[in-house]
Amino acid sequence: MRAARHPLGRGAPAVLEPTALPAIVFSHCHACTRYDVAEVAERLASHGIVVAAPDHLGNTLWDQRAGTLEPLGEAFLDVRASDVSSVLDRLLDATAAELPADLRGRIDPRGSA
Repeated sequence: MRAARHPLGRGAPAVLEPTALPAIVFSHCHACTRYDVAEVAERLASHGIVVAAPDHLGNTLWDQRAGTLEPLGEAFLDVRASDVSSVLDRLLDATAAELPADLRGRIDPRGSA
């Protein structure tokens, strides 16, 4: 069986079926950015998986270049976990204005991580 592929990118139409979509939140590596997982994110999105990849402020490549990179210790790992949790909460919020209207209320909490 071959999986269906869908157009992707900003402004691409949302997948109409299934009505409940799985989602994943990618957490970038230390001193990296959300763009580091772009190829994987695009591949998943092309198969109908909603993908969010936030930057962790204070822990990006740009922070490293600016000399403001936070050390990767237990305290900052807690910040990163909180970032991911917050993004997942917004994905699951049917009223979240940050989401395209076609996705609001369609994220399946049982199929999201």
